[in-house]
Amino acid sequence: MLSAVRSFALRRVTVAVAVCILLGIAVARCTGSGVVTSGPQISYTCCSAGITAKPYHSGQQLRLRWIEQDNTAAASSKHVAITLTAILVGPYSTVGALKAANGKGPDHARIIATAPRIVITNATASAPVSVLRIPAGTAPGLYNLQYTIGFGIGKGAGTESASTVITVR
Repeated sequence: MLSAVRSFALRRVTVAVAVCILLGIAVARCTGSGVVTSGPQISYTCCSAGITAKPYHSGQQLRLRWIEQDNTAAASSKHVAITLTAILVGPYSTVGALKAANGKGPDHARIIATAPRIVITNATASAPVSVLRIPAGTAPGLYNLQYTIGFGIGKGAGTESASTVITVR
């Protein structure tokens, strides 16, 4: 009798484990991000090194050429939208003052120019260019050119930001 009880209990446990495994597989297939990709993901970085090599003047346009790069992190995720933004913040008299004011993000009180946002909605290659116009009458000094790459929309979205210093004379 004891053997029959053990056999029955063992079968119930086996069936319960099998049901849990099957349910786990079914749930895993039904969940996840609602955004699906159809190809490899790409990312961008901003600007060639030459952007900081020359001084700029008030009224001048900065053409920021976004550089395409493979992005392993984005490729493993399911994001399809990439948002590219750029702002110009300043003026500052020293690099130390610029870094102190922008150390935890841009100094919003000193944003003098914002490039129109570029949204890339698929994983195909393109060569986007942002244009920042330095306003007429802009004071000479050092300016923080900050650019941001946003990945995805909604839950799981993220951003990467970087900046460089340009001179306005």
